Amino acid sequence: MKRQVYSMSRIAVCLLAVQTSVAQMHVAGNFSLASGTTVGVGTDLHSNADIHGNGRLALSGNTPQTLNMNTHEVPHLMINNNGGVVLESGVRIGDSLVFLNGTVRLGASDLLFSPGAVSSGADTDKYLVTDNTGVVMTEGIAGGNSFLFPVGQSAGADFTPVLITNKAGMRTLSVQVKNESFSPAVIPGTAISIDRIWQITSDVAGDADIAFTHHATAESVVFDRAAAWATQQTASGQWSTGVPSAGTNGSFTHSGSFAVPAGAGTTAFFTKFSEELVSVPMLARTATDISVFPNPFTNDTRIRVITGDAGSLSYKLTDISGKVLYQGVSGVESGVNYIPLPVAGIAPGIYLLQVTSGEIDRNIKLYRQ
Repeated sequence: MKRQVYSMSRIAVCLLAVQTSVAQMHVAGNFSLASGTTVGVGTDLHSNADIHGNGRLALSGNTPQTLNMNTHEVPHLMINNNGGVVLESGVRIGDSLVFLNGTVRLGASDLLFSPGAVSSGADTDKYLVTDNTGVVMTEGIAGGNSFLFPVGQSAGADFTPVLITNKAGMRTLSVQVKNESFSPAVIPGTAISIDRIWQITSDVAGDADIAFTHHATAESVVFDRAAAWATQQTASGQWSTGVPSAGTNGSFTHSGSFAVPAGAGTTAFFTKFSEELVSVPMLARTATDISVFPNPFTNDTRIRVITGDAGSLSYKLTDISGKVLYQGVSGVESGVNYIPLPVAGIAPGIYLLQVTSGEIDRNIKLYRQ
């Protein structure tokens, strides 16, 4: 089968077919998509110019694709690739971003929505992945208007969108979300939080109503989504208080009114806490609960210690033959403590973790997937 490649330089091209499919696309000059046209691109797309017109450009390959727009604009972009799309440079969405299948991984590149542009179709398996330095931005959002940022931390059922209603003048808003361990935010050891941090900034500081939605994969077993609240870091390691509630959307969405800062400073970080923030009154002062989360795990896992008293904890990780892979000692504070386990290099299988703290001696079976 002959492979079609579209390469345009200094000419205007108008595609009139309702559905056109090409294997590659390199845009070097003016390129216009006629209204009613959908161009499906099967592999990578590279452009040194804006794409014009009211037609739709669909990334519809069967394997992962790269999108390299060099910060130029696509008016209507459709994502229809279960293997996902990776940005190699910044891209501007002129009018709409539509998700049919698959995610878009930003990496170190930014995705910018022009004023009035919208996204649709995002869900638990199709959204914008912001697990590096790239951010999602929307320009020219007026006071009283809302924008849904379809973001998630990693590809695969970790959709954590943010709906922001601007309460200030017209401005540009930026969002990304990361795991707690990859964020500069500081979570107190006594806090019961989800393992996701949203970073939200603006070109002009001002108030906004923000609704945060998380996925169950971000929760620890002690996080109670029915008694949680959205919170903002007010200083390093200090967070705003809130009234515990069930929220909406099956208790996965919690909202609040916040002051969004200009720039990515200390107050640009948001997450969710659940009872209790400064103490664990449900436990006796001398009680200690030890568990591992997540378990089974794929990339990383942590020992979770809930205790009424400060002290120390020793732990030893072995394989099923008894070979010691790692052992260590860590201090714990009163409240909830998380101790990362160095499991990145171990093979899939079953492992044993022995944890000792005072008179407590626990043996926990771990499963590396």
